[in-house]
Amino acid sequence: MNPMKKHLLGLSMSVAACAFAASAYADNNSAYTNQTGSNGTITLNQNTDASGTPLAATAGTGGYNSVGTSSNPFSQDGYGNALTVNQTGTGNIVGQTVGQQSGNYNSADVTQAGQSGRVELQQIGNNNGVASSKPLVDINNNAAASNVIKQDAFSTNGVIDLRQINSNNGEFNLQQSGNYNTQTVRQYGDGNQVVASQDKNTAYSTISVTQTGTSTAYPNLVTASQVGQSGSTITTQQSGANNSAEFGQYTYFNNPPNYNNYISGSQYGNNNVAYGYQYDGNSNQMYTVQNGSNGTLSVFQHGGDSNYASVTQGGASYGAYASIEQVGYNNTATSNQDGTNNKLFGPGSGQYSYPYSQAALQNGQYNTLTNYQGGSYNTASVSQVGNNNYLSNIQYGTNGSMIATQAGNANSVTTTQSGDLAMLMVTQTGNNNAVTSTQSGSGNRATLTQTGDWNTINGQQTGTGNQAFVTQTGSSNTVGYNQSGSTNTLTVHQH
Repeated sequence: MNPMKKHLLGLSMSVAACAFAASAYADNNSAYTNQTGSNGTITLNQNTDASGTPLAATAGTGGYNSVGTSSNPFSQDGYGNALTVNQTGTGNIVGQTVGQQSGNYNSADVTQAGQSGRVELQQIGNNNGVASSKPLVDINNNAAASNVIKQDAFSTNGVIDLRQINSNNGEFNLQQSGNYNTQTVRQYGDGNQVVASQDKNTAYSTISVTQTGTSTAYPNLVTASQVGQSGSTITTQQSGANNSAEFGQYTYFNNPPNYNNYISGSQYGNNNVAYGYQYDGNSNQMYTVQNGSNGTLSVFQHGGDSNYASVTQGGASYGAYASIEQVGYNNTATSNQDGTNNKLFGPGSGQYSYPYSQAALQNGQYNTLTNYQGGSYNTASVSQVGNNNYLSNIQYGTNGSMIATQAGNANSVTTTQSGDLAMLMVTQTGNNNAVTSTQSGSGNRATLTQTGDWNTINGQQTGTGNQAFVTQTGSSNTVGYNQSGSTNTLTVHQH
């Protein structure tokens, strides 16, 4: 038989339990299936030459196979069905114009070895795949989930498009290795789980995950990661309550370099948790947003330079926790919290457990952190250890609390607190430090301590019953204070 001959395979089955397995030469083959019933199985192998010999992904022959066509997309309808596809070569496709599994307890296992592969799959129903608390991959880096789509190390320009509609779908594990790859995941319902990963030097690749749910009892879970990448993007969005998201970009000992990457993570609803990280990379950006109450949002950027992190908790949030930690040079962080009883903290050296009790940390040179909190009973705690650090904090509302610690060179703190019963505590131990503080309201308290060179404090309090305590130990120190109102007190110690 001519190995270049095009093969067309069409299947139509309607039975209670049926299994089908087919092998085709890996060159311009097409298969379309229509299976209706329960406990059915479809297995398609498009990965051999005319003699049945397996093709290598880099062999340069084979490929352009399809499961489903634009006019005849594949489908499985029923209960407990399984789809297994194995393709080798260039330009293979599963599910042109979106292949579909419709029903409950269905599973899919798709593997493509080669470049420019494309998988479009839609599952409609409940309990597709199996939820698991096991590691996402085993010791050999093989997918552990029951639903898998994998494009291997040669999957340059690969595309994965996954859609799940309805609830309680188990872990769906998506894996790509190579450059210029794209993953798009849309899950509509409650209790869904997805693990999306791109590794092996994933330059200029994209992961996008959207999960929409409404149940507080069945949260959605997403884990997205990129390894050894540059110019790559992760975007996650979750709607609903009690959801969890983890997204990160990292490399091992900066080999290969990890730079110019972008992360955007957003959650809308109450009691959501998000954890984002970028390790060993430069010029990376991370933007995180939570709208709702009792959320926890953590951001880590370690071992890199010129990174930027933004943390926003809004929507009149209540009881939200934010954590920021940056270690490196010339990093910048911005925190915004709008609501009541919110807190900005950090895990401190290696402590990643909630609740956070240590200060948000910047450990390096040329660092900048700005913090905004609007509402009552908000708390911010920040520590800067490196050189040339700058902190700006603004709090509006009653019972606000700001604790700032700097132990480095050329540090500066600028704070504004507007409301009653606010507390400010600043400690500086380095060189060329300066504090500027403004408090408006009644019953406010400022405790400012400097133990270094060239220190300057310039504070102002407006209202009644305010207190200011200033301590300076060192040379060339200056204190300037202005209190307007009644029953205010000022205590200054210069040694």
